[in-house]
Amino acid sequence: MKRMSGIPVLVKSVRVLRAVAEGRASGSMQGLARELKIAPATCHRILRTLIDEDFVRPASLGGYTLSGGLHELAGGDNSRGLLIEVADEPLRELVAKTRLAGKVSIRRGDEAMTVARAESPRAMAVSGRIGASFPLVFGSSGGALLADAAENELDRLIGGADVAAWRHQTREDFRHRVAEARRRGVCGDWGGYHPHVHALSAPIRSGDKRVAAAITLMGLPGDFDSSRRAVLSRRLLAAARSIERSLSGRRGASTKRAMETIQ
Repeated sequence: MKRMSGIPVLVKSVRVLRAVAEGRASGSMQGLARELKIAPATCHRILRTLIDEDFVRPASLGGYTLSGGLHELAGGDNSRGLLIEVADEPLRELVAKTRLAGKVSIRRGDEAMTVARAESPRAMAVSGRIGASFPLVFGSSGGALLADAAENELDRLIGGADVAAWRHQTREDFRHRVAEARRRGVCGDWGGYHPHVHALSAPIRSGDKRVAAAITLMGLPGDFDSSRRAVLSRRLLAAARSIERSLSGRRGASTKRAMETIQ
């Protein structure tokens, strides 16, 4: 048996925190303890400590999710934590209704970064991880995040993209996604990032109507056939509007500063 290096309880705490960040803590505390091979009492104490420190919080639909305190520690402000907090329930409800994987992304420089996700309940489904990032020229999330971008910004992103970005898509495919996000409020990527990964995204706007994030449904090609796209688009837009209402409902100077720095 491999010996555990470091301080045992700290190693276990890191494992619990990593499981929450990776979306593997959507069930009960006992289930998480079994998966991580940690005594239930120890797992309970670790979770209680992480909750008390506002690093983790119970999710509205069960299990646990990251909380704002961890993002304050990492970045000096709670803008990302605020977004994650208000997006959690709408994202989980969207995934429960569609049975597809879901995520929320923000723009970081010229990349889209996943800050929240909810796994599909199906045995075979597309997945990802929190913190994963990729160039904005890829995928529907990039198209949604760029819905307000000027044309010269799109030109710059295209000019700076690696040749591999155009392996499964054209530059016009990228422009079309952005135009679709502007016109319809949703845009789709039908294999441009990876032939077996299809996705549909919608912008999430802050109180001043700027694009602050994107919410995305991900699945296999057959999950987005023409007969389902209209329904999926409506549900995706409803989730985006729900998140926007929650963001707008947060009053006070600290919330205003957080919204101004989400991007």
